[in-house]
Amino acid sequence: MLNPFQQDIFSAIETNNVEQLLELLRLYQMAKQPDQVAIKLGVYDKKNFNLQCYNGDGLTSVALAAWKGHDECLKLLLDVPGIDINTPNKHGCTPVFLAALKGHDECLELLLKVQGIDKNTPTKHGCTPVAIAVRKGHTKAVDLLLAKDADANKGDKWDQTPVLLAAWKGDCECLELLLKVQGIDINSPNKNGFTPLAIAVLEGHTKAVDLLLAKGADANKGDKWGQTHVFLAAWKGRYECLELLLNKVQGIDKNTPTKHGCTPVAIAVLEGHTKAVDLLLAKGADAKIPNKLGQTPVFLAAWKGDCECLELLLKVQGIDINSPSKKGFTPLAIAAREGHTAAVKLLLFYSNVDSVKNPGQEYPEISSVLESAISLKAAIGLLIKGNDEKALAALKSSFIKCVTTPFDFLEKLLNRSLPHYFEL
Repeated sequence: MLNPFQQDIFSAIETNNVEQLLELLRLYQMAKQPDQVAIKLGVYDKKNFNLQCYNGDGLTSVALAAWKGHDECLKLLLDVPGIDINTPNKHGCTPVFLAALKGHDECLELLLKVQGIDKNTPTKHGCTPVAIAVRKGHTKAVDLLLAKDADANKGDKWDQTPVLLAAWKGDCECLELLLKVQGIDINSPNKNGFTPLAIAVLEGHTKAVDLLLAKGADANKGDKWGQTHVFLAAWKGRYECLELLLNKVQGIDKNTPTKHGCTPVAIAVLEGHTKAVDLLLAKGADAKIPNKLGQTPVFLAAWKGDCECLELLLKVQGIDINSPSKKGFTPLAIAAREGHTAAVKLLLFYSNVDSVKNPGQEYPEISSVLESAISLKAAIGLLIKGNDEKALAALKSSFIKCVTTPFDFLEKLLNRSLPHYFEL
């Protein structure tokens, strides 16, 4: 519990009453003299004069002045010999941390001039004064701390360094200050393996990405799931970031899949980011790599019914439009099963184009579709509507042993009356 003198000290600081604080500190100095009698100390008992105390929030007098931003009060307190300048509150926040947190630059500047001041001790969550200044966007506070050689590499309990925090916020002013620090680590990942560059890409902070690349940030490093920076940009549809990575980094990795086997092209297709797919293909990304389920980008586009992405993929030289997944679904089969009529039509068109180039292999997909798809109403509807005799002949050829006539087969198919072995 605070005694009357201590209560008045904290009250003067809280209200920024500089004159009252000056008088209280004068009495404090007098009380330190052995020949002073109680009458000269006003209403206070001599044993009350102790500044080693905390208010209800666990703050020392210096910490309270720093927290409130009362620089005149702080200046008076710092002139008191032996005053406590470093003791943290119950959360581990030192006076320097509190000034940085609140962006009280005048108070921070006063504290940093004091010999023995603690510039680096983190809070209980591992956050340093530099880190909190970055997180709050207090550029001048960051500059003041760095000028006094505060640690700019120390990470918090999640291994988030000040550089990573600046990249996350997209705060290029703070980021530029940090990148000028000698020995700064621009590639240090957090606990999930995300580097500052990865975080900037995920958040779509193009200028921060550009700054980090200019300083030589590792653009190929993957996170704990094996997601590269190109993958992250493709996943989130960060087109400008993707463009920077593909254009500025020589030898950038465009194809390495994640631990689940998903490539940048595949994730861009899954998320429907057409511009990202187009850019990746233009830069030579591999559009044929399947994931662990055997699903190629063409398959994924057909499954989603994304005809824009599908058409981009079908135009790639050497693309395989018939590659089945591990469950035996081909792109055409999955498009038909999902009822994506436009995708079915597109695949049939490109299948027909291929058949012209390869005589004797007309409609190579028909048999596969009929053997693996649950519902082929979309595909059959197209064939009937187009009165395509070759397609009907292919149907008849594939199932002559199972049905009486092609039309009997179609009727049974449309009524879902075929035997169960035609379903998945």
